[in-house]
Amino acid sequence: MTEFAIIYFISQVESFFVTCSIFRWLKYFWQSLMAFLRLKPADYVNMEAAWLNAVSQTSILLLLYIFQSTNSHDLKLLFNLLFYNFFNLSRFLALYDFEARASDELTFSAGQILRIAPKEKQPAIRGWILGSTNDGKNIGLIPMNYIDIVLKKSPDVCETVFNEAVSQ
Repeated sequence: MTEFAIIYFISQVESFFVTCSIFRWLKYFWQSLMAFLRLKPADYVNMEAAWLNAVSQTSILLLLYIFQSTNSHDLKLLFNLLFYNFFNLSRFLALYDFEARASDELTFSAGQILRIAPKEKQPAIRGWILGSTNDGKNIGLIPMNYIDIVLKKSPDVCETVFNEAVSQ
């Protein structure tokens, strides 16, 4: 009886993964169709992929940090990181110096920590994201290929911090 239960469970898990991959394919097809029909920006699919990539890299970095730290046996923290993902506000490290050429761009130097605005506030400009310096005093557009992810916090914290920076 237990062999049947195990085989049944494995087949259910397998069908779940197949269903998920079909839905991912349908989502990609729908996004590509919307971009083709010009109902969404041409780089809409690429922007979605960039955000998903940032989220997935963050989870891996956080898990590596947890396992390397002395508190790696704290199961409560691990549970919170895995299931509640309270680190979603993005902080990025500037890889290169950048001098703003326009008034809406942000000047920063290599090694500087930058904050990124919430996804809802991002402009539809290919290759650029809206962000600020770590202190929140300077806000502007940042070229995406000049930065790399460091840390993420919750979207609510991100929006609050960004709104406070804008109101100053």
